[in-house]
Amino acid sequence: ALWYIYLGLTVTCALAYWAAGMTLFDAVSHAFSTVAIGGFSTHDASLGFFNSSTIALIAVCFMLISAVNFALHFTVVRGRSLGAYLRDPEVRAFAGFVLVVILIAVTLLFAWDVYSGAGETLIHGIFHVVSIGTTTGFTTTGFHWWPSFLPVMLIIMSAVGGCAGSTAGGMKMIRLVLLY
Repeated sequence: ALWYIYLGLTVTCALAYWAAGMTLFDAVSHAFSTVAIGGFSTHDASLGFFNSSTIALIAVCFMLISAVNFALHFTVVRGRSLGAYLRDPEVRAFAGFVLVVILIAVTLLFAWDVYSGAGETLIHGIFHVVSIGTTTGFTTTGFHWWPSFLPVMLIIMSAVGGCAGSTAGGMKMIRLVLLY
């Protein structure tokens, strides 16, 4: 059953990328890498090659979904209720952690005027926090140019990774929840 969920996510991600303008080869290749949280790209510039906010947002959605426990996805599909996500302490902690880091990153990117507009700042800030934080490693721009504290914060965030039972790397959020 978990393989079907994994396959369904991969196919859905590939179709979304394709609909957003990737070639079929790029869409399938990037879908495999997004759901597996591998971060491998068919282009040197990673997802930045496509210069598309839509593609970046699709990647964010599927990186976050893939960073959640696949057994929990099975529970949600089987029970036909999204409530299992809300009741899971690890998912709540992970979502809160990601949200706090996104708020810090976007606020500092605005304050340092790193990007030309609000939309660009939001897209790149959210994308890189999710990509690095889930240990995927896709990029749209060079986040190493960001103010010195932010890249360090992202590397520390990647040590956590995602939830147990997901494709994300890191030590997993459940360990932080248990330590707390």
